[in-house]
Amino acid sequence: MKKLMIIFFFFSSIIVYGQTNEEVLTNTSITNLFQKGLSSSIIVSKIKTSKTNFDVSIDALIKLKYEKIPDEITNAMVEASGNKDQAVVDVNDPKANHDPGLYYFSKKNDKAEMVSLEPTVCAQAKMGSGIVTQLTYGIAKTKMKSSVSGLRARFQIDDSNPVFYFYFDKVQNLNNAPTWFSQSSSPNEFILVKMSIGRSDREFVTGSMNAYSGTSMGVDENQKIGFNIEKIKSGVYKVTPQAPLIPGEYCFMSAGSSTMGATVGKIFDFGVKGVINGKLNDNSEITPMAYNKGEISLNAGIGFVNFLTSDQTETPPLSVTVDYGLSDEVSLGFYLGYASSSVSNYNYRSTNYYPYYYSYNSTSTTSYLIIGARGIYHFGTTGKFDPYGGAMLGYNNISGDYGSISGFIFTPFLGTHYYFSKKFGVFGELGYGVALITLGATIKI
Repeated sequence: MKKLMIIFFFFSSIIVYGQTNEEVLTNTSITNLFQKGLSSSIIVSKIKTSKTNFDVSIDALIKLKYEKIPDEITNAMVEASGNKDQAVVDVNDPKANHDPGLYYFSKKNDKAEMVSLEPTVCAQAKMGSGIVTQLTYGIAKTKMKSSVSGLRARFQIDDSNPVFYFYFDKVQNLNNAPTWFSQSSSPNEFILVKMSIGRSDREFVTGSMNAYSGTSMGVDENQKIGFNIEKIKSGVYKVTPQAPLIPGEYCFMSAGSSTMGATVGKIFDFGVKGVINGKLNDNSEITPMAYNKGEISLNAGIGFVNFLTSDQTETPPLSVTVDYGLSDEVSLGFYLGYASSSVSNYNYRSTNYYPYYYSYNSTSTTSYLIIGARGIYHFGTTGKFDPYGGAMLGYNNISGDYGSISGFIFTPFLGTHYYFSKKFGVFGELGYGVALITLGATIKI
């Protein structure tokens, strides 16, 4: 029994000794460690691995600031105390702790501001019609695209050299970050993309395919924007574009999701207003693609260099076309062209002496009618110009007082539209129809 009592008191002494000698960090101990010259990173690590009893009241935090304790250490003390609501932290300081995500940083008149960019879901994925690929026997590529609803992002800035901060600190609560973002650890895993403007959305190419090169996944290199990365501290990075951003729509997206074709999920989108001629541009100058899927355009023109009506022209070459956009690049159209000419018939009479003379007899008229279907490829210029090319399969009928002839024709053409507004513009076209050159007006309906 005596031996058992001795063993009991022995182990009890060990336990009590261990408990009384276990370190508990306080404000004073942190101040002492810092004044002894230990680095902030070592002190923060000590806080995370030790029991603590910090005073994080307002007065205590002010005292820590007076003692020149770095904010990184103070933030670690607040987190360890479990009283985060009592912290006096500058949320506009990039070096302060932030929830994981992407932030825009601006500083105007010595006033700093950090704004969190909320992720946006890509509305839909779409693919080109593939008509051009088929017409070129697989040479031309069919593009895959992801689109985002709306012509503009909700977050607009007037800074052509924006500064962004990425926060990947795993110690913080990842429930506030998108899953795909929390799985990243560096801005190197993201790409910056300049989106093109569609009829009612923004979009970017995420892949292409044809019969020879196969399928290629990833954002079009022409839409990627390079950026610089500066590591501020563990999990915190400063990101700036390599060149000033022109007014337009942009987004950060995961580089991994960009290689999945048109199935991009979430992005961080923003718009750059820019300054044009000394005036702030609110993006109203940003125009959609000149031609878009689902649009119907009505074109009316008059022809020049007419090979059909070599006689006296009664009706100048007139044409009307109606085009429907199957995609942003391809449209199908209907063509109707008409012209007429007349010739006067004379009786030639001669005498034995000069002058000879003609006597008027009658006039005959010839009409020219072409009806056709057109396939058109639009080269996809964003803005006011819409260059295009295509081919027409038509039926040509020539009729007059002495009968008629008809037959099928196949002819290529090139042209361009120029839009003064979203609905009205002019066009010029070169190609065989009722005339070699056609100029006219176009209206989107």
